[in-house]
Amino acid sequence: MKKVIAIVHIPEVFEGHPEMWESFLWQQDCAHRHGLKVTLIVPYDTFRNPSWAERLKAYEREFGDEIGLEFGLNRELQEKFGAKDSLYHLPLAKRWEVIRFLFEEFRKAFGRYPTSVASIQMDAPTLKFVKEKYPEVEVAVATCFEEGVNVYHGCTPAWFNFNEGGPWWPWLPSEYNSLAPAAVPEEEIGLVGVPWLNRDMIQSFDSRNDWYSSELGDLLRSKSIGENDMSYLYEFIDQWLEQARYNGGFSFYTMLQESSWLDPRKPPIYDEPYYVARKLYDKYLAFLARKRKEDPSVEVMCLTEFARWFRRSGQGRKPHICLWRDIRFASGKQYLWYIDGNLRLTLDMNRGGSIVDLRPYAAKVEKFTGVDSPWLYDGSYPYIVQSHHRNHSLYTCWVSAGGRRLPLSSKRTRCSNVLRSEGFVRIETEPVRLDLGVRLSLRTNYIVRSDGTLLVEREVMDSSDRGAEVTLEEELTGCWGTTDYPAEMRGIRLKLLGESDRELVFSYLGRELKAPNVRWVGAYIPQIDCSVVLRPLEGPASGWIEEGYLFKPFFTLRLSMA
Repeated sequence: MKKVIAIVHIPEVFEGHPEMWESFLWQQDCAHRHGLKVTLIVPYDTFRNPSWAERLKAYEREFGDEIGLEFGLNRELQEKFGAKDSLYHLPLAKRWEVIRFLFEEFRKAFGRYPTSVASIQMDAPTLKFVKEKYPEVEVAVATCFEEGVNVYHGCTPAWFNFNEGGPWWPWLPSEYNSLAPAAVPEEEIGLVGVPWLNRDMIQSFDSRNDWYSSELGDLLRSKSIGENDMSYLYEFIDQWLEQARYNGGFSFYTMLQESSWLDPRKPPIYDEPYYVARKLYDKYLAFLARKRKEDPSVEVMCLTEFARWFRRSGQGRKPHICLWRDIRFASGKQYLWYIDGNLRLTLDMNRGGSIVDLRPYAAKVEKFTGVDSPWLYDGSYPYIVQSHHRNHSLYTCWVSAGGRRLPLSSKRTRCSNVLRSEGFVRIETEPVRLDLGVRLSLRTNYIVRSDGTLLVEREVMDSSDRGAEVTLEEELTGCWGTTDYPAEMRGIRLKLLGESDRELVFSYLGRELKAPNVRWVGAYIPQIDCSVVLRPLEGPASGWIEEGYLFKPFFTLRLSMA
């Protein structure tokens, strides 16, 4: 069992305020006082100062810290390269110029190229360029895991970071899309990706996860912690370390903190003065040090050290799970997240274990960002189910008996067990009680296979009338897109395969087709070259397909089994 903690510091010194260096020195002293080593992600305007660069090298020698490179543009670099935008929005050729310059300046300062690099967002072309030109690089902080639209709604229009639909913790980025884990070794770029921060995996879906993360500043913004109450943060850390239970003994927790949050010259964040932030930061690091002392499976690692272990252990080839309970608002909610090289899905136990988010990595959607990209700022991986961005979109089951019909999504359940085996993960839920005139108990299990197939088991556990007929209708209401605005649906082909093939080409006309004894129903989405199919495994099933209309732009697939 290995529970990894990675601590990342960014020495952030605003232009014209060199005195802010003192806050970074305090931050470093705080970590070392607690016996913690740190990965230093260093921007250009820090390491170009010779005395500061020497201090960073001393940290590396004396405490085992690691020095990595941040991809950022200060005013000097903006003028030098004629660029005002973020690095990940620049044309690719201009981006390569900036990266080459940063790597060479880093080598001048430290006598070597970095093995770790970081940016809020790094697309596949950027990662491939870095790895090809600088093979020394082994790990990249390559995504912020900010589930884009909800974050964007709470921010200013200056924050164009649509980078949703990717991993929430370490992965091996694929060459076609950096947000998708490589499904096979041939797809790997050749480095390990890690997220900027760990997030609250309920608030990541329901709210603004830039308020609920492993960064102290985010927690101060949301008032989740205070001078006399750190309980949310402590529970947050514990729950992340607990993920080892579902991931073969592995869990990963990273905290990143810019030093400016701890500086008296930066305006207080929602009225929290710097000395309170420093006090809380000291408590934060003390808690991490205590976890390491109390639990021999907890290890503090720098990023390159971790990346080497991650590859060596084979963790990058395994599916990962996050089972998260609500610790912020006591709602009793529970989400289960699953990711592998074929898909990412989210199950909402508050809605009967329904699928509320589904990202089809098997479609291998190639995307990159920048002014020379057809997607411009939108780097998000598309969904085919997303119940928050597109409220009607959901995969659930309707249950009929005694003349009544109810959706399983109207009932609450809990995940009762997660079982891992070679080639699949089995997710079991507690039975749901339904009163349809006939009272019955229904249990759902999901089996996610390594080939991208998802098996859904429904079992009627008991019934007040064992002679009553119970009908189960599996229903997927889908669409595609990356935001909460409808995307173009024309051309989507809905197919019903029974005694004969029947098809609808989506034209927003609200048409539907039904048939008994079908082998499968499905949809092909040409916009992302993706198919989704519902297939009965046992017994006959009736099938139903429907195209939506402009006021309800979804497609619906349904299998009905008695």
